[in-house]
Amino acid sequence: MKEETLKDMRASRLLTDRAWKAITVAALICCGLTVLFIGLVERDLPLPYGPISSDGFWEGLEVGDYFDHLHIEHPFSAEVALNRPRLCYNLSRIEGLVNLTMEDGVIKYESHYDPRVMVVLSLPWAFEGKCLSVGLEIPSKPLTYPIVEVNIGLKTKPEGVDKSVLDSMGYNGSFSSETSDGYIYVMSKWTKGEKTQIDVSNFSKWMDVWTIPEKVWMLVYWEGHMEGDYPYPGGFRALVRNETTLSEDLAEEFRNILEAHGIDSSIWGSANITTEVYEEQWVHFPTVSILPKEFDWKEAMKVELEWLKDNGIILNLSEWDIQSISSLCYLGASGANDRILFFNERWKHYCETGLDPYI
Repeated sequence: MKEETLKDMRASRLLTDRAWKAITVAALICCGLTVLFIGLVERDLPLPYGPISSDGFWEGLEVGDYFDHLHIEHPFSAEVALNRPRLCYNLSRIEGLVNLTMEDGVIKYESHYDPRVMVVLSLPWAFEGKCLSVGLEIPSKPLTYPIVEVNIGLKTKPEGVDKSVLDSMGYNGSFSSETSDGYIYVMSKWTKGEKTQIDVSNFSKWMDVWTIPEKVWMLVYWEGHMEGDYPYPGGFRALVRNETTLSEDLAEEFRNILEAHGIDSSIWGSANITTEVYEEQWVHFPTVSILPKEFDWKEAMKVELEWLKDNGIILNLSEWDIQSISSLCYLGASGANDRILFFNERWKHYCETGLDPYI
């Protein structure tokens, strides 16, 4: 009886030892897998950027800031950088779901909220390409108008100007001459015509009126050394706005202006006259029938984030994330200084982080 009991105890102890060994091995395997998973998911990035992971990478997508921080080229936009820890993206899953294009190193497709608006997926340079940005953009184009430009090189330094001549032709301006450290600087600036004001209150977040300068802008300049035979270039330059050709009347005016500066008007024969289309980079107009100030940026961002989440393109994006991000979305919330990002456990605009702004 005692021998049987002893055998049972030894067998029980053997089973117990084997069980503990199995549990230990299983625990070590689990720990190893956990470390491996964290290593794949998390990457140590400096603040304000959290760990991020990429399950896929779209060939052709380039690291860079599509939405410039001055909002010059893309003024009607909003953007979020998905830099919260554990957020992942897999761009390969978007193929076939939307009619997308690859343009300027970013992915573009029509918004599910309003097909007139574009969704822009990019890799911001501020995050070293390790963070996906989701942006909204209303297509736009800058204000443009033709300009005729006249340039003439001067070999004779203007000694002064007969202001009565320019006054009689309706020009306003001034003449200045200064000598400093052996150099002579001459600057004669004149304008003619009324300024044009354009109402941009329905489009711009930053201004209500944009002013186009006077129709004619003219400059006579000289910069040279008091000694020696090689002066720095001097010249006559004129801009005529909203014209495609230089009229003979204006050409005659410019010849008279040269004479008023003591310059032989015969140099007009060397004039370089060109025409170009000028872009007012700070003034854009939508190319679609949407008023950017009235567009529901919050709802549009909410719809797009939910679509990306539901289709497995962005992983681990919570309802709290979506609500927090969309609530911060407004016209102009894009670019390095104004985009939405995750910082100190909250979604906020970069300009609210207290970090130095981008120049």
